[in-house]
Amino acid sequence: MVAVLAAALIGGWLIFRWLTYTCCSEPTNKTPANAEVACEEKGGSFIEELEVCKFPASDAGKICNNSSECEGICDANLSSEEILQIDKGGQIKKTGTCGQWNNFFERCSFTVENGKVGKVCVD
Repeated sequence: MVAVLAAALIGGWLIFRWLTYTCCSEPTNKTPANAEVACEEKGGSFIEELEVCKFPASDAGKICNNSSECEGICDANLSSEEILQIDKGGQIKKTGTCGQWNNFFERCSFTVENGKVGKVCVD
């Protein structure tokens, strides 16, 4: 009797575990299947890893002194020497160009605000 009860309990547990792990598969892609298509239909470029749709700025390349003059950011376009100077706390005055994207910023960017270069980092 005890052996039959133990076998029933173990069998029930095994069926429960099998149902738990095989019943419902986890979605492999948590982004809606149509997000990339919808983004591209609107003229954007979809970045799957970040689940972000970025849109090109119509004023990309225009000379600027401040991000308020651009759809996106006023990109400083620095040389490696200028980057080192900024990283050491130095100031640089220059004009920039409006960035390529109006809603997408990479980790750290050097922007021009009021004619001065600054470093902006976004998580």
